[in-house]
Amino acid sequence: RVTKIGPSQKPAQSRSAVLTIAARAVAWTFCAFSFCIAVFALPLLIWTMHRASYTPEYRYGVAVGAPTSDAVKLWLRAANHTSFFVKYKQATETAWQSSQVYALSPPHFISTIVIDSLMASSTYEYQVLVSSPTNPSQYEAISTLSGTFHTFAASPAAVRFAFGSCMGIVPWSDLSVFSHLLDRRDLDFFLHLGDQIYRDQPGELPFDTAYKQTWSDSHFDRFIKDIPIYSMYDDHEIKNDWKTSETDSNGSVL
Repeated sequence: RVTKIGPSQKPAQSRSAVLTIAARAVAWTFCAFSFCIAVFALPLLIWTMHRASYTPEYRYGVAVGAPTSDAVKLWLRAANHTSFFVKYKQATETAWQSSQVYALSPPHFISTIVIDSLMASSTYEYQVLVSSPTNPSQYEAISTLSGTFHTFAASPAAVRFAFGSCMGIVPWSDLSVFSHLLDRRDLDFFLHLGDQIYRDQPGELPFDTAYKQTWSDSHFDRFIKDIPIYSMYDDHEIKNDWKTSETDSNGSVL
């Protein structure tokens, strides 16, 4: 027997098919969205929460800066030590010279000194010795507080340098580019054009925390011991798109 399908039945079947396709599309879209959340957004959220609460110890650090033909600056951090001095010598010599003793004070235990009366166009080795926490009159060498520097010629015909900016720490990355630059062994200095830290991402980190997170990177720490850096600041040292006419969260202008 042949049953005739009336016109009113065909649209119902079409609507059912359309609804089925739509439901499947919604389900696939939800699955794809959930997958993206699980693969990308969730790890990023975890990293953001970690960075906001992570403060490296960063007890020791030393950096070379501002070389001339006869002088160089050294920046030092040595937490919980009250004083230090620096031994240095030309790489081709055996006899060491010593600087005067300098004080370190809490809470930051940071100092910048000048070593002068150096020979032009010369490579020097240096070693920082810090006071013993248990016996301040005794000094001990810290292996990570050592490096080399090179003085300029009296009238240099040319210099070789690298430059860069935007030194942010992002998930699953490091600052290994600085190890590659150091391994070239042909740079006179590095010119840092700003955004040495990203204090404003995520949230607004304390200055200490933001700098410790960046400067404790092993590649950057290794680089600044041997290659002088000339630095300037941009906006992210304070906050995104910061202007010199604005104040920071403490109401003060940098």
